[in-house]
Amino acid sequence: MKKVLLFLLLISLQGTSQAQNKSVAATHTFSGSATDTAQIGQQLRLTQQYLLSDPQTAFDHATAARLQAEKIYYRAGEARALNLMGKALLIMGNYDKGLRAHLEALKISEKIADSRLITDSNLGLAIMYHKMDDLGRAFQYCKAAAAISKKSGYTTGLAKSYNSLGVLYQHKKEYRQALHFFRKAASLHEEVGDARALGVALLNIGDVHLFLDDPANGLPYLFEALRLTEETGDKMIRVTTLKGISKLYQALGKRNGRQHALAQPLWDSGLYEARLLVAFIADPTQLTTTQMDRWCRQFDNWAVCD
Repeated sequence: MKKVLLFLLLISLQGTSQAQNKSVAATHTFSGSATDTAQIGQQLRLTQQYLLSDPQTAFDHATAARLQAEKIYYRAGEARALNLMGKALLIMGNYDKGLRAHLEALKISEKIADSRLITDSNLGLAIMYHKMDDLGRAFQYCKAAAAISKKSGYTTGLAKSYNSLGVLYQHKKEYRQALHFFRKAASLHEEVGDARALGVALLNIGDVHLFLDDPANGLPYLFEALRLTEETGDKMIRVTTLKGISKLYQALGKRNGRQHALAQPLWDSGLYEARLLVAFIADPTQLTTTQMDRWCRQFDNWAVCD
């Protein structure tokens, strides 16, 4: 799950910097009209919309935004488009072009002295190098992002940097360090009220407990992450969280046998995926007739029934 979690963070926080850069971008001189910038914004939103389902279409929208921003000398818009192009290229596995896109975004961001775009460009490069198994450069750019965001007061960028550092340390099997940074990220995401990003950080905290041979203490974090996915409607992160819960239960089962006491709370959550987990942790010898009758009356899906 280690590399997947960094990728999840990339997708889940995709729209954050755009919203937080509006006031900063307004200070950058450009020659276009409000209509031009609105069209660029629409192209960037479409990029985000298609990023997971159709990265090629997402890339095409980002490219259109970049060309339009370049035409009216809207440098902040151009840098944001380049970062989105890099992320689409990452999904498509074109790492060389993705690196070039993020490097160009970083160059523009530094020229216009936009600390938030500099942070996001550095994080894009860190993610790319992590996917390429170049941990040295991944750490370099991630630490640069953390330093810039901390100095400029970009709390969301600092939280993303901490979470990404946690993923990198987890990749190195330095699990205590990973936990340290995941907790710092969660604290900052909670501070700014970003429920979606907080869910990812909590997912990472829960996951790393598996490698610390402490699955029981990881479960509360995953259940809180699961609750947040219900709040935000993020199905992808919810499925990943449920897989993490399943792994922790499996680890507990190997150590202590089936976790029957946890079956009822899972069932009561009403979540389809949570009820599927009940089949793996409930102990048939401890099921009462009343409990089984109640569960049968609440079957609402053939997969759960099976």
